[in-house]
Amino acid sequence: MKQTSSLAAAIFLAMYPMIQAQADDDLSTSVDVLAMNVATIRVISENCRLEIDPMLEGRVFEALAAVAEIQMSDLVSLFLQRHRNEVHARGRKCYPGDVDHLKSLTNIYQMSIANLKELVAAR
Repeated sequence: MKQTSSLAAAIFLAMYPMIQAQADDDLSTSVDVLAMNVATIRVISENCRLEIDPMLEGRVFEALAAVAEIQMSDLVSLFLQRHRNEVHARGRKCYPGDVDHLKSLTNIYQMSIANLKELVAAR
């Protein structure tokens, strides 16, 4: 029995860096998806002159506050860069269907922020 638990501990310790790397990749991907989503929401709302939740980025920052490795200045830069990219790609016109698209993006945002909170809690 002791050998089995020692073996299990050794396997876990050997795999821990891979598990941690996967967790970091998942977290990074989640943040990137949220940054792109928030940028699109912001640009559509600006173009169509719609009121949106002013705390979109704030919820992401709040969820990541417990992650010591996150540099908030880098996070702010990421969100600003994604916004600039979206303005460049989309332009400054409100297109037909943007309002409906905004509703879908908001739902995706809600699911993504919940996923981010789960990833942070699992760390």
